[in-house]
Amino acid sequence: MYALTKDPDFYNFESDDNYKKWKKTFLASLEQIQQKVHSGLTAKQDALLYVEGLILRLLSQLINNQRITVADVEERVKRLFPYPLDRWATNKANETLAILKNIKKHKSLTPDQMPICMPVERLNQLLQKEVFNHKVDIQCTQYIVVILEYIAADIFQLAGHYVKNIRHDVITCQDIKVAMCADKVLMDMFYPDDDVSLNSNVNEDLCEQKRRTSVTYDEVVKDLIHEEKQFIRDLNLIIKVFRDPFRKLLAPKELDKLFFNIDDIYDFSVNFLGSIEDALEVAEDSCPPSIGSCFEELAECAEFDVYERYILDVNQSSTTGGNGRGNDKLQSLLADPSTVMSLSTTGHGMLPAFRYVLPKLLIGPVYHCFSYFKYIELFKDLTTSDEDKESFEQAEGLLAPLKNNLERVCKRNAKPGEGYLRLYGRTNRAQALTKMSELQRSIDGWEGKDIGQFCNEFVMDGPLGKLSGTGTRSGRLTERHVFLFDGLMVLCKPNNKRSSMTVAVTGKLFKDLTTSDEDKESFEQAEGLLAPLKNNLERVCKRNAKPD
Repeated sequence: MYALTKDPDFYNFESDDNYKKWKKTFLASLEQIQQKVHSGLTAKQDALLYVEGLILRLLSQLINNQRITVADVEERVKRLFPYPLDRWATNKANETLAILKNIKKHKSLTPDQMPICMPVERLNQLLQKEVFNHKVDIQCTQYIVVILEYIAADIFQLAGHYVKNIRHDVITCQDIKVAMCADKVLMDMFYPDDDVSLNSNVNEDLCEQKRRTSVTYDEVVKDLIHEEKQFIRDLNLIIKVFRDPFRKLLAPKELDKLFFNIDDIYDFSVNFLGSIEDALEVAEDSCPPSIGSCFEELAECAEFDVYERYILDVNQSSTTGGNGRGNDKLQSLLADPSTVMSLSTTGHGMLPAFRYVLPKLLIGPVYHCFSYFKYIELFKDLTTSDEDKESFEQAEGLLAPLKNNLERVCKRNAKPGEGYLRLYGRTNRAQALTKMSELQRSIDGWEGKDIGQFCNEFVMDGPLGKLSGTGTRSGRLTERHVFLFDGLMVLCKPNNKRSSMTVAVTGKLFKDLTTSDEDKESFEQAEGLLAPLKNNLERVCKRNAKPD
């Protein structure tokens, strides 16, 4: 892949005189594209103008030649775009051109019915008059427009997800810049580092570190606010959904033994979130906020001690070291038939949730506390204020005993976070895309769309038993390797002759009847929780199905 660079001998879209001729040419169409991608959001004009500038930069590279044909543009796309983005973009362009040929006779089509939004005729005229001084094939212009719209939609989709995560409803120029910083593909296309190669595994960490220095302090603050809000949501789930049914079964002291000081954790998180939001409000527009004092003040006032008590209670309540399944009080209650009878009346499917979901949620605050130390390290690197950095260092020193206790409790786990239920989380989009592409290439016989076009994240993989036949114990059990994504499950048959695997896509979770009753119940609960994934999978299979 080649970066987007300028040819000084060719038409300069960014010069003052030329930019005036092109400015706002795509503004209305970019707004339409944004609405198609995220209809519930709006984009400010500064955001649209910023994307238009990126589109013009891309346009200058697609036509950076005195000869301009569809083949030329397609070749430049393959050179400029990383894999598999180049294939997706060219496939989309070819599909759209075929559609335009079919509807050419229907001149009564409204603009809303057209597969493209950008003004093709206007762009064609500008290219002929301002750039080439000769006639340009309209089909070539259509091809260029589809490529530009594809990248614009990708940018708006990425920015829209970021804006939704921070609970806003308006996309600003700053939001787009921040969102793009988290996308290695777009960053390497529009803001390449001369010494860092996209395909270099050796330089990947260096690239991430360099790009992180360009990430604003404000962006990390927004990420912290988002995660704290999500954590408060999980605490509300524990308190209002899982704890309330036990109130009529247990005395207050017994209830505290089961749920510990979860109310104190909730109050701390609400106060912590409020202090950060207050710091944002009083910060001047000309400088980033300083939230080191938020950490320092809470640490000096021993507010973080609520986690000390929680960690101690979690560790004492479990014979297995607090690894998420060993809450002895909860397990003894769930072994009592009267308790089971009472809990089963709280709602359909709640009893398995009490057995399998609640223990994971209860260990969550222990691991969430780790995130505070990670944020402190990140803020220390990003802050430009000596006073702010000193506040983070003071907080880090005051919280060192808490960190040591956390590590002792979690030392039995391979990784922090493996022992609890992640109800939220974000994966770097470029890393996820690379991972899914690698997995797809390892599967022999893959057909249809690329996994990355309808999935956002790889979840896990491993062996799985497939029960063939009537579904009884007499059925034949065969082993398959399963790849689980957020919107797809791929079941593969190992190919002993090659390192790749033969693919079979399925929407059913198979139960291994030779396992224990507890594991069978886990599979049944998982099948219910993954019902939306199954429905999504069936829709994908129908779309990709070939006619007989």
